[in-house]
Amino acid sequence: MNKTIRIIGIVSLALLFTGAIMRFFYIPNQIIVLGTGIALFILIILPSFLVFNLNRSVKWKAKLLHIAGFLFCLIFIISFGVILQRGPAVFTAISVISGILVLFYFILLILKRNDILDEKIKWPFLSVYLSTVIMVFLNFPVELQGADKFYNPPISHFAYPKNSGPLIYIDQGHYNFHTVKGRLRSTAQLLRRDGYRVLPYEGQFESGKLKECKILMIVNALNESDMENWVLPTVSAFNDTEIQAVTDWIHEGGSLFLVADHMPFAGAASKLASQFGFTLHNGFAMDTIRREDYFVRTDNMLHDNSITNGSNKDEWVDSVLSFTGHAFEIPDDATPIMTFSDAYMQWCPDTAWRFQNTIPENIAGYSQGAYKKYGNGKVVILGEAMMITAQLAAGLSWKKIGMNSPQAPYNYRLLLNIIHWLDGKGE
Repeated sequence: MNKTIRIIGIVSLALLFTGAIMRFFYIPNQIIVLGTGIALFILIILPSFLVFNLNRSVKWKAKLLHIAGFLFCLIFIISFGVILQRGPAVFTAISVISGILVLFYFILLILKRNDILDEKIKWPFLSVYLSTVIMVFLNFPVELQGADKFYNPPISHFAYPKNSGPLIYIDQGHYNFHTVKGRLRSTAQLLRRDGYRVLPYEGQFESGKLKECKILMIVNALNESDMENWVLPTVSAFNDTEIQAVTDWIHEGGSLFLVADHMPFAGAASKLASQFGFTLHNGFAMDTIRREDYFVRTDNMLHDNSITNGSNKDEWVDSVLSFTGHAFEIPDDATPIMTFSDAYMQWCPDTAWRFQNTIPENIAGYSQGAYKKYGNGKVVILGEAMMITAQLAAGLSWKKIGMNSPQAPYNYRLLLNIIHWLDGKGE
């Protein structure tokens, strides 16, 4: 029996360690490796460790100690996972307290050097101890939407030689749901392949720093107050000083690429968008029969213009696949990229994804993508973010969502064409 537990312990450790490496290098399918390792740990190694210690314990106090250590370990694993998914704040306290108690439990075991050095307990102890340590450092790294690091679509004509193009700043200073090292990893990688320099923008927007870049890209910014609970009212992600700085910078020749998804992201970006005449509705735009959101030229939902046509046949965009998002109204001097048909409605609930007692609004003619010139600068707004990312659902290589989806072969061209137009190369 001890030999079997030893082998299972080694396998569990190997799987968890492999999962840590896969996480570090953004290798797909880590959830399978990690899930198997965690399952072996929780279902076999940890219970076997408890039984082994109970059998060796004579005094009832020692038995209670091992049972408590077992329970605290389970509580720590569960609560730690919950807080990483932005669960209730009480789980943070539970995780900290149970983690400290588990640490003390292991320290007590380590102090009994004879037991740990004993061959009978050495491998079960190492399996439990090291598995717990690895899982803590892993931070349960399974993302529901992880970047597809290996997405590499063809680019027939690079806009610039490597690292020689204009600087694109991607906003990271407003509690963004999408970041350069997170869900925008593949997006930034694609833009760098096209020759652009891409850097994160930290902190609030300031005139002096904005002058360093040609294009400012803001994706799903939030106010700090809306980080935990997506309920009304939605507070602007940007203060008045920042909005004025961005507006002046664009008027003087800067280019803004503003991407705001469904509630609360649309609401958080609405004040900035209104500076340029756009009205963002803080809701969810969906087909009434919940089909995939395809924008195609044949039904006039995808428009013929500089961005969708590109500068050559290899940049032509024939269709765009979107993933919910919101619908917005555009000013008269803006050009639509994607327009909703009368098959779509928009729900504006008081809590994200809760549509009970919410009356939908008709959004025929509203847009999910549009652009315009503003002073000497330019503005492009998209009402959905996943369409310009390449992600893997739960990190599984066959669950592609975004530009990497087999149903979205033209999405990456749309992204590049938008950047080219903002840069002045796509006119």
